[in-house]
Amino acid sequence: MSKDKLRYIFDEIYSFLTNRQFILNLLGIILFLTIVLLGVFTWLRFYTHHGQKRTLPDYVDQPIAASISDAKARTFEIIVNDSVHIVGKSGGIIQNQNPPGGSIVKEKRKIYVTTTKYKADKVDLSDMRFFGDDFSQVEAALKTKNIYARIKEYKFDPLTQNSVLEVWHNGSLVISSSKQFKKFVIDKGDTLEFVISSAQGGASEVPRLIGHSISTARFILDPTGLELVIEDEDGPLEEDLLQSIIIGQNPSEQTSLPRGSKVTVKIRKD
Repeated sequence: MSKDKLRYIFDEIYSFLTNRQFILNLLGIILFLTIVLLGVFTWLRFYTHHGQKRTLPDYVDQPIAASISDAKARTFEIIVNDSVHIVGKSGGIIQNQNPPGGSIVKEKRKIYVTTTKYKADKVDLSDMRFFGDDFSQVEAALKTKNIYARIKEYKFDPLTQNSVLEVWHNGSLVISSSKQFKKFVIDKGDTLEFVISSAQGGASEVPRLIGHSISTARFILDPTGLELVIEDEDGPLEEDLLQSIIIGQNPSEQTSLPRGSKVTVKIRKD
């Protein structure tokens, strides 16, 4: 290619590149692309919160209402996705959160929490018999249901030991030999009180023995667990004394005595 032709091509290119309209168009394109790119980056920054990181507070064991308010002030949002009943804890207390406290997260992050229930779960005890069952077994069964068992008192029963005679709930008798519920539902975490049978101890009322013979008095006292003692008499009684009539007794009738106590009587001696 000749030198003149190369000069011509160079002059044309230079003329095109230095043309005022071309330069204006080029500047317009650059400005347009700059605005577009700035707009895209700004949108991405707000949409993805790029570079905006915060430390997430630990809301576990905090009341839900106060936690929601605090999170909102920090641009976070708390969402309750589950609730559980925990014996001994009041309602509305956060038990766990996701993400956990201390996590580095973006603004407007959603925090999913589990809180305690305001109302206790109900426990159906209708399938339990209670009356006559061994207290230890009843107590173990109730423990698995998160129900507490407490012995209210013991009652003497010579035929059974450690058996349930009565069940009390919130101060009311709910189950006994003559009282049963077809439907028995209480709150989780409640306490049932039990009256338990015992072959030991107990008390008996002294019956009237005056006017009866010694043999009859012994027969009367036998179910009470009280012991008959004859005043001024030691050792085995002679046969004729068994038919002696009682003319006095100590303690008097209707006195309550612990089982095993002695009732002293005075007999008429002919």
